[in-house]
Formats: sequence, structure tokens, C-alpha cells
Amino acid sequence: MSLLTSAESDACVRFRSGGKEGHVESLFIKLNLSEARALWLKLTFLKERGQRGQEFVEAWAIAFNLGGTERTSRMALKETWPAAEASYDTQRFRVEVGSVQWLHGRVRGQLGQVDGSEHISWDLEFDTSATGFRHIPYNWMYQGSIPKSKATSPQVNTRFSGQVSVNGHSTSIDRAPGMLGHNWGSQHAESWVWAHCNMWEDADDVVFEGVTSKVKFGPLSVPLLTVLHLQIDGESFDLNGIWRAFRIKSLPFRLSWRFEAATSDLAIEGRFSGAVDRFVGITYTDPTAAPIHCLNSKIADGLIRIRRKTSTGWLDWKAIHSVQTAALEIGDRTTNHGVKMVL
Repeated sequence: MSLLTSAESDACVRFRSGGKEGHVESLFIKLNLSEARALWLKLTFLKERGQRGQEFVEAWAIAFNLGGTERTSRMALKETWPAAEASYDTQRFRVEVGSVQWLHGRVRGQLGQVDGSEHISWDLEFDTSATGFRHIPYNWMYQGSIPKSKATSPQVNTRFSGQVSVNGHSTSIDRAPGMLGHNWGSQHAESWVWAHCNMWEDADDVVFEGVTSKVKFGPLSVPLLTVLHLQIDGESFDLNGIWRAFRIKSLPFRLSWRFEAATSDLAIEGRFSGAVDRFVGITYTDPTAAPIHCLNSKIADGLIRIRRKTSTGWLDWKAIHSVQTAALEIGDRTTNHGVKMVL
């Protein structure tokens, strides 16, 4: 077997059956076709805590305005299997369960029934880069139990081609911008906001990903920890050092997120938001069986302003906008967010 790239290694499944420790893990894909049209796919491994904790694999799909009718403007589906029915590798990127198959460079599958009931199917190939974005900068933090939740983006900027069908309405995909993400741990973060965009109104070469979250280090909950990743004009900026992550100004509020961050020569300000009707509410479960509401939009708006320091001082460099092509996901353990929960 050939050696894995670091990106494929970061995508490999961490789930192991058995034991008393709980485990939750997600592999997810999002891609944007055009304004307000997007697809989100996800595979989840869940092991409940305890020696007899049940083990599941779940496949999720949300189609945003891909069905051709008002009834399917936001369609969300999920199927669940015992983990024993899934086939997967831990040394290369491969997961198969039911009719769903995820491989390095290709995903295909179907959820729902084709006999007139709601269904979503997909057959997509995607470009693979050798390296992605690691949210945590230190390798040791990926190996141990601290922090309890870990994340990477093995393909932070890729292109998808193939077919997606929603209730028989087929859409051809040709080089649609998207990403592949992966997170795992003994529990979900206490709360989080995640944003990603690589489809902008006024730029073709900009990639942004950011997340702000409350996580636990051992028994302690810490203040908001924020990491940012920016690719622009051939340069890459990772603002994910452990101390910098606590110093980034992060202001999540309802269905929006504002942030400000700076290095010695770069300053970033951003805002991502969406109206209630652009979100789909789905419920995740911790290994403790505690529920978390995930407010999911892949058709949010985004704005990023960037300044650079020069010999004459700080100068405005870029201002880029996203109109209904940004991912915005909010993890909330409360119920006052106003988004309808559908799964």
C-alpha cells in the first residue's frame, strides 16, 4: 500500500469498536453550485459511553434548492445503522455503509426511497490535495485525550464534479467549489460556530475557514477558542496558535458571527450571517445521549475585510463578499434560536 498523504491521513476514521469510552466522529462535505444552491453530506460514528454503550453509523444529506420545487427547497434526510454494518479502514480513507460509499476522491450514495418518497442521491468525484488545514497546530493534541474534540479540514479547498438527484430532479455538477472536513472526540464541543467559503462575488482565489467554540480541557470549560484559515493571492495564513486562539475577538450572536484577528502584519475582520429560512435544524447526540441543536446553512452571506501593514502603516488590502454561498453552522444546546428542527 502506498504511503498516505497527510490530507488522506487526516481524513481516516478514528472510531474503534468496544471499550467504555464514548466517541463521536463526523466526516462531512459541502459544495456550492451557485447562489442559494448547495449540498451538504455527512457520516457520523457514535459510541455511547459505558461498557454496553450502543454503536451507530449515521449518514446525513441536506439539499439546498436542488430539488426544482418549493417542496424540496430545503430537504434533509438521515439514515442510521448499527456500526457493525459499516465497513471502513483506519489506514486509508474509505467508509461504506448501506448504499453510501466515501473514498479518497469520490463519494456516492443515496438516502431515502426512489419510489416517490423523499430521496437524495449523489455520485461525485473531487480533487485531492496532499495537505489540508489542521485546526490544532500541535500533533500531540491530536494523539491524546486533551482537548476532547479535535478537527481537521483534509480538503479545505477542492472541486466536485458529477451528479446529484433530489426526488428525481437531477443536477449536473462541474467543478463546484467545496471542502471535506473531519472532527472526532469523546464529545462534541460545548457550543460552536463554524464558517467556510470558497465561492465569492468578487474573488476567485480566496478560501476562508473559521471556527469559534467552547471546548473542555479535562473537566474545565474554557473561554471561546477561535481559529482562522485564509488563502488569498497564493498565500496561506493560519491563525491557530493556542494562545492566539484565545485572543481573537469572537462575537457569535443568534444566527451570525463577527470576528477580528491580527498578526504583526495582517488584520482580518469578518461577518457571516443568514436569515432563519436559510437554516435547517438537525439534532446531534453526544456519547452521553445529551442532544445538541445544529443550525445548518450552506447558503449564508459572508464579508471579510483584510488590511496589511506596510512601511507607511496599515492599508486596506481586500474586501470580499459572499451572497448565499457561505457555510455557517451553529451548535447550540439551547432551544431559543428560532430555527425549525427537522431531524
